Amino acid sequence: MVHGRGLEKDRFTGTCYKAANWQCVGATKGHAKKNKKFYYHEQIKDVYLYPLVSDFRRQLGGLQ
Repeated sequence: MVHGRGLEKDRFTGTCYKAANWQCVGATKGHAKKNKKFYYHEQIKDVYLYPLVSDFRRQLGGLQ
């Protein structure tokens, strides 16, 4: 349905992803999971998605 990628905000601007029609849908909060526990690592990332099918919104449950 969609493919996703996270890019570190302070290292990358996402120019290539934007040019290739990836959509920035938000940012992470800088947390990770390790050994069943979450910890804050301060690496906030922009999240980009690329639809692999034309009706991905319908397949994801009617997202607009």
